[in-house]
Amino acid sequence: MIRYLGIVLICLLAACARAQEDRLTGNDELAEPVMVVDLLPELRSSSCPAGLSRVDGSPIAIAHEALPLGGDEDAALTEVTFSGAWHLTSEEPNFGGLSGLAALPSGDLIAVSDAGAFFWIGMTEGEPNGDGRVGYMRGADGNLLGGKRQGDSEGVELIDGVALVSFERDHRVLAFDLDGCGANARGVLVTDIPDRSEGLPRGFRSNQGAEALMLDSEGFLVVGLETGAAGPSESAISILTTNGMAFNQRLSRPNGPFLVGLDGQGPEIFGLFRSYARPVGNLIEVRSFSDLSGAGQSRIRLARPYTVDNFEGIATARLPGGGARLYMISDDNFSSRQRTLLMAFDVPPAGTPED
Repeated sequence: MIRYLGIVLICLLAACARAQEDRLTGNDELAEPVMVVDLLPELRSSSCPAGLSRVDGSPIAIAHEALPLGGDEDAALTEVTFSGAWHLTSEEPNFGGLSGLAALPSGDLIAVSDAGAFFWIGMTEGEPNGDGRVGYMRGADGNLLGGKRQGDSEGVELIDGVALVSFERDHRVLAFDLDGCGANARGVLVTDIPDRSEGLPRGFRSNQGAEALMLDSEGFLVVGLETGAAGPSESAISILTTNGMAFNQRLSRPNGPFLVGLDGQGPEIFGLFRSYARPVGNLIEVRSFSDLSGAGQSRIRLARPYTVDNFEGIATARLPGGGARLYMISDDNFSSRQRTLLMAFDVPPAGTPED
C-alpha cells in the first residue's frame, strides 16, 4: 500500500513537472504543477493510518547557557538585530547533530538530527525554557530508521502539522504526520533525489545532498543542495515535480560557503550558507532574497571571533508587530570540539529601515 502510494504521489507530481520547468525556462507548452497541500490527505492517511496510536515524544531537559554575539554587531549584521544566543546541552545521549529547524505555531521549535530523530525545543517569549522532547523517526514499515544512511536527516519544513524531512546519503524527502501520530508517524516517501540529477553537470557526494528545504509562497517544495556542482558562485535548487528533481535552477551564493538552509516568511526568503576551512574555522552567512533569483542581500556574516559554529538549520517566525524572528541552529557532529548553538535575530518588515 505504501509503495503504491509513493507511485501515486510521483504520478501526481509528474503532471506538474513540465509546468514547473515552464516557470523556470518559459516553455508555454507545460502543464500546471500540483501544490504540496493537495498531497496532504494521502500523506496523512499513510503516515498515520486509522488505528495507529499517537505517541508523544519522550520528555527531556535541555539546558541553555546564554552567550554574547562576540563581536561588533554593526560589522556583522545588516538591518538585523541580535536577539540572543544559547549553548544547548542535554543528558539525552543522542541530543546533537541538529541540521534542520522549523518554528511551530506554539512558538516552540522542532529540529531534526543526523541520528534520525525529531527534537522539540521549548521556547518562552523567543528564548529556550529548558523543556524538550525527542522522538525517533520511523520508516513506512513502522521500524525505526536504521543507521546513518537511512536516518541522516538534514532539512525540515512544516505544513498543517505534517513534517517534510530531507535526507542525505539515501537522498529523499519523507513526510511525517506529527499532528496525527506524533513520534509514531510513519515516514512516507514524497520523492527520491538521485545523486546524478538533471540540471547538474556532475553528481554530488553522499554528504552533499538536500540540506535546504522550504515551501515557497506558492506552496511548492524547494530543495537546495550542499554542493558546488552548480559552480563556484551558485547553489543548485529545484522545485518538486512529478519527473523528480531537476536541479536546473540556480541560487546566487557568495564564493566559498555552500547552501545549507532555506526558509522564509512573507516577502523575504533567507538562505543560510556555511563553509569551513583551517585555520579560519566556520564562516556563516545569511542572505535574503525577494525570490529565488538575483544576488540577494547579505544580512548576517559570522566568523571568529564571533560566536559561531557549524550552523546548518534556519527557521523564521512572524513577530507580532511585523517582521520576523530568525533562528539558526548548529550541528555539533556529536563532537566534543563543537557545540549545539541556537541563535536568534530580529528582521524588520521589508521596506522598514532599522532604528
